[in-house]
Amino acid sequence: MRERILMNIRLLEGKSLHEIGDEFRCVPSKVHYWKERFKQDGHVEGLRDRPRSGRPSLLSKRKEEMIQRIIERPRITREGISSWSTTHVRELIRTKAGVTYTTRHVIRLMHRWGFEKIKPRPEHCRAASKRVRRRFFKK
Repeated sequence: MRERILMNIRLLEGKSLHEIGDEFRCVPSKVHYWKERFKQDGHVEGLRDRPRSGRPSLLSKRKEEMIQRIIERPRITREGISSWSTTHVRELIRTKAGVTYTTRHVIRLMHRWGFEKIKPRPEHCRAASKRVRRRFFKK
C-alpha cells in the first residue's frame, strides 16, 4: 500500500510513468494501473487490495458442513477409536460428496475448518483402550 501511495505522489510531482517504474522497479503499466485506481476511487482506500473470488469450491456448503460434523466425532475402527488421518478424510469426501481432492488440499480444508495436524505421540497411544494397546504391542 505504501508503494502505491508513493507512486501516486510521484505522479503528482510530475514524474513520468517510466521514471516511476524505474524507481520502484516495475513496469510503467503497473504505475498506470494504480494511478487509475486512485483516480477512480478518489481516495487512498482505493489502493487497498480487493477481495478475490477465486476458484469456486467443488464441495457445496451443505456437504462441507456434513463432513465437518462427521470428522468432529472420533473415528471408530475395528482396533478401537482413533483420530482422522488426512487420507481417511480424503476418502470420506470422495465417498460422501463424490469429489476427489489431493492430500495437500485436504490438509488446507481441515486447517480452514479448525482442525490441527497431529503426529502420533505416546500420549495418543495411551488414548486407546488397554485391550487395544495390549494387542498392538503383542504384534
